[in-house]
Amino acid sequence: MKKSEKHIAIFDCYSGVSGDMAVGAFLDCGMDFAHLKRELQKLKLNGYVISKQKVKKKGIQGTKFTVTITQKRGHKKKAITFREIKSLLDRSSLDKNSIALSKQIFTELAKAEGAVHGQKCDDVHFHEVGAVDSIIDIVSVAICFTFFNIKKAYVKNIHIGSGSVRTSSHGTFPLPAPATIKLLEGYPLTFTNIPHELITPTGASCIATLTQPNDAIPPLVVDRIGYGAGTNEFNERSNFFRLMIGRLQHALHEEELSLVETNIDDMQPFVYEELFEKLFARGARDVFVTPILMKKNRPAHMLSVLCEQTREEIMLNILFSETSTIGVRVQTVRRATLSREIVSVKTKFGSVQVKVSKNTPSKGDSSIRKAYPEYESCKRIAQRKKVPLLAVYSEAQYCAQKNGW
Repeated sequence: MKKSEKHIAIFDCYSGVSGDMAVGAFLDCGMDFAHLKRELQKLKLNGYVISKQKVKKKGIQGTKFTVTITQKRGHKKKAITFREIKSLLDRSSLDKNSIALSKQIFTELAKAEGAVHGQKCDDVHFHEVGAVDSIIDIVSVAICFTFFNIKKAYVKNIHIGSGSVRTSSHGTFPLPAPATIKLLEGYPLTFTNIPHELITPTGASCIATLTQPNDAIPPLVVDRIGYGAGTNEFNERSNFFRLMIGRLQHALHEEELSLVETNIDDMQPFVYEELFEKLFARGARDVFVTPILMKKNRPAHMLSVLCEQTREEIMLNILFSETSTIGVRVQTVRRATLSREIVSVKTKFGSVQVKVSKNTPSKGDSSIRKAYPEYESCKRIAQRKKVPLLAVYSEAQYCAQKNGW
């Protein structure tokens, strides 16, 4: 398993998840503990010590991650605002990816707490998760996620406990806690009779930030499996959070998108330019027009918009307000693509951006690699150097292939 490759993770919450359980699972997958300690030191936060140990529950062995507070006995957990946490992260020397991911996790948590208690995000006070140990848990998850270069995560088996939990600031809450259930809106949940808090607000914020709800898990080659231990012991099951890290089995990345289409025979052609710009600006993946013949042999155009399913409503509103259509067709389609990235290639005209598409072949499959210079990049250089566009394009493609792209 190469850390330079982009990986896929599966969060298996068959006994729930908390921040420390997630870190434990990453450590069980082979996360470098020394690297984690070095990175956490960049946070410039004192008063704690981290440790890990192998534990066994119900015949399964995993890793327990623990944050021990070194402050004097009787010291109360200090509430901290979201604004103060962002400032702490900004003052740190952590890498930008870990900082950004930590902020995203805390942002989801702040939005949920704010919605529950009627507060603005920056003013939310984290009582239960504002202490040093919980900050370390969340930042550690972000460091681990970055360490394994995880591109996307999926979640399954989100099991929820029952009963109630007592908080230090708001009294007794039913389980799941209000912020937890708010964070898990849109996710399929399994409610159990286990009288414990299986999903903590920290764990729920990690799910809400790092994973997508209702995503079909693609075929994967699983390279690592880790078990992160919880503190409680259950009669019904082993108290572990299971993490799987792998890579796509096939060369192609597959996803489900919405295809929004309408037939138009009564609209001025000049409208399409601004329409395309608005659709792309609001998140359309692709927009195209196909000449067609409608009833009574009327020449017309079929306007097609490809978008993420979450943006379907946005596309519909634009089509109804910006075109002459009064009816639109919507269907779900599967799209398969090669992985792609933009690289900068040095040419005799200067640096040109090139789109590189490739696969990671499974055993027995052949490799696929394609490199296409970006039009806008070539156009800018051709205009600046006063040379033909095709000359820049051909030179960029040649240099890309020469460099192994």
